[in-house]
Amino acid sequence: MLRLPLSWFLVLASTLLLSACCGSVSCECGDGYDNALFFRFNLDSTSTRGFSSADLDTVYLKRYAIPVAGSAASRPDSVRIIRPRSAAAQPVIINVGQPFLTGNRLDAYTYDLYLGKSFQLSQARARYRIEAVKLQGELVGNGCCTCYRNRRKTLTLTSTINGQATTLPYDLTDPAGEDQPVYVTLSR
Repeated sequence: MLRLPLSWFLVLASTLLLSACCGSVSCECGDGYDNALFFRFNLDSTSTRGFSSADLDTVYLKRYAIPVAGSAASRPDSVRIIRPRSAAAQPVIINVGQPFLTGNRLDAYTYDLYLGKSFQLSQARARYRIEAVKLQGELVGNGCCTCYRNRRKTLTLTSTINGQATTLPYDLTDPAGEDQPVYVTLSR
């Protein structure tokens, strides 16, 4: 009879001790941008491939859901980013919740990023199609703290400038394995 309460007490005590140990450890994973896609613009004004800050004052993003077999195509989401000239060097970041407020998987969409004064793709000064986004990651833990680590991030980018399209694959995986941003530089 005495063993049962003693057993329960030992289980409760060990659970409390273990939770107290893990509860005092703060996890600072910095996982917010692990799968994010970072794009910056070529600002080399001495080059014909660079953009002026005036070219970058309005950036449009259109997001198309990749259809799942047996489902109807959905309407694309659009967002317009108005940037002051002083922000021309700031990257455009596509992430879960940024700039689109819905959706929880970046690889479930194809994106169009374009520059212009209207939502009309035909009037765009430059257009970039971001597709075939592939993300691989894992949970890495050391006892009480478990964090997500991106292990592979790739995409295909088609640049259409003055009617000429160029398609290139990009590997955005941090070579050091530290989940630091790897930027795609967009040129004319």
